[in-house]
Amino acid sequence: MNKNNRTLLLRRLSLFAFLATFFTLASPASFAGLSATYLTCVEPRAAKYPIWCTGTWQVMHSPGARIESLIGFVEQTQVAGTQPAWLTCNARPPVPRATPVCDGRWYVSFAPNSKYDSFIGYTYTSQIPDTLPRYIACVLEPPIPKAPPRCQDRWYATSDSTAPFASFMGYVYVDPPLTRFNLSPKYYVGSVIYLPPGQGPSTITYGAGAVTGTTLSTTESWNVSATFGTGFGLNGSNSISVGDSFGGSSTTSTDVQLSSAASRTYRGQPSNVLNHDYDQVILYLGVKLRATVDYLGNVVWDVDFSQISSLGFAASGYPISIGCLRPNSTVPPSLCTATLNFLAANGITTADYAEIIKADPFADPAASPSPDHDRYVLIDSVNFLPDPTTSTYTYNLNNSSTSTNARTSSVSTTVNVGISLPGLLKLTDQLTFTMSNTASNRTGSNSTSTFVVSLPSAPYSGPSTLFVYLDTIYKTFMFSFTQ
Repeated sequence: MNKNNRTLLLRRLSLFAFLATFFTLASPASFAGLSATYLTCVEPRAAKYPIWCTGTWQVMHSPGARIESLIGFVEQTQVAGTQPAWLTCNARPPVPRATPVCDGRWYVSFAPNSKYDSFIGYTYTSQIPDTLPRYIACVLEPPIPKAPPRCQDRWYATSDSTAPFASFMGYVYVDPPLTRFNLSPKYYVGSVIYLPPGQGPSTITYGAGAVTGTTLSTTESWNVSATFGTGFGLNGSNSISVGDSFGGSSTTSTDVQLSSAASRTYRGQPSNVLNHDYDQVILYLGVKLRATVDYLGNVVWDVDFSQISSLGFAASGYPISIGCLRPNSTVPPSLCTATLNFLAANGITTADYAEIIKADPFADPAASPSPDHDRYVLIDSVNFLPDPTTSTYTYNLNNSSTSTNARTSSVSTTVNVGISLPGLLKLTDQLTFTMSNTASNRTGSNSTSTFVVSLPSAPYSGPSTLFVYLDTIYKTFMFSFTQ
């Protein structure tokens, strides 16, 4: 193995070793007995160059030797279709009263052979998906005229059956094997839209190109590992990008940034008080989540929005009024009929409503009206008093802003994914999406949003100031009469 290839191999194996150390959870049952396996020289020559082996060869399960070759990821407990294999050599006929020594010709045996045996593991007798044939072979000495080929004491693992002195060991996973899952969550909560009070009624408009969204993690769902988010977005007029958009992406989370080519205006009900029944949760249907699990039990996941339109759903998502999802709300039932029928037709029932409205902490009328300052950052305040000469105030807010909060905050929803992964998900066939902010939040958009506050009607004895906050989890504006 040349120096460059060896350096690349060691880097790759160092990554596998890091994953094995950092994520110490159970692996899929079919891969539970796998171990990285190397052909290693026990006593390399002390000189720096050239390096060759002056001692015996054996099998090891950790990298780092000066002379070694990756065999692959080999079963260490027997499973169906495998047989035991040993690295071995033949002992030379002993000189009288001398200890037998290896004849220097290493090969694979499927039964114990000599005191030089080193157990490789259980190799597959026929090829299965993701495995390759593996052989022990040697580097040849420079040829000598009329002499047969000779091996240097330099052995390696290969998939080339024509390599010098190749000895077949069986079929082995050369790369870490993966188990792949495709999950279909019932829904994905993309954002929360809060409506201002006012008799007009008041409205809020998110301009074309305005960005909302969140930092998404699924870590709480997995029994086997922390997770990595990479993701797939959606191209077109309604854009969804997945990756490092808000600056919250990490080894366990990914940013999901939502934007629209068209302005969207949300209109509340005429009221002198805040009525969160008319807040909107934006649901996305047709979202996919793909996960792979390696032999160590490490989960790599990505969220895929690219199939929404082809599955017949709106790429812009569906605004759902909070009041339609809770009993005894102020939203007239007739205004909720079409929404509830649509949700039911797509498998979203009353059992899911409580999880959906978790996204809005003000959905419960008994909840404290005071914003959680770990989540909501004050960005403005406006007059809210009756005025005989003015009926509305219009405010333009630039969406490209950065706000800082002392601590981070998150909200989690548990969603049915329509598949059972025993030993992988904490809750069988359920996935927990955790939406969070970071200490520093930026919207990543240069567009402008507008909210029109219709002043209260007289007589009025309520609060005189309306405070405007940024919901740092979803990057939307929230209104409150309290600080």
